[in-house]
Amino acid sequence: MLLAYKHVFASPSSVEDETKATRSGNARIHGMTKMTPASIAYIATQDGYCDRLRKIHNSVMELLTGTEEKEEIDALLVWWNR
Repeated sequence: MLLAYKHVFASPSSVEDETKATRSGNARIHGMTKMTPASIAYIATQDGYCDRLRKIHNSVMELLTGTEEKEEIDALLVWWNR
């Protein structure tokens, strides 16, 4: 998922050891300064078919916005935003 995140939000070349980007990544273009449950869910759904994607997205969003695992979710967001 980390490589998919880099590819989508930073730049495709950021996945490689040597960055060759010549323009700002999608995150910078869209003013994205931190990971959110929605952005993690989006990355988690980048592999699969439409109906399956919708189910995966909804499941990830449900998990990441639940209150039962708040400490774990907060720790996950801290990790993504480091």
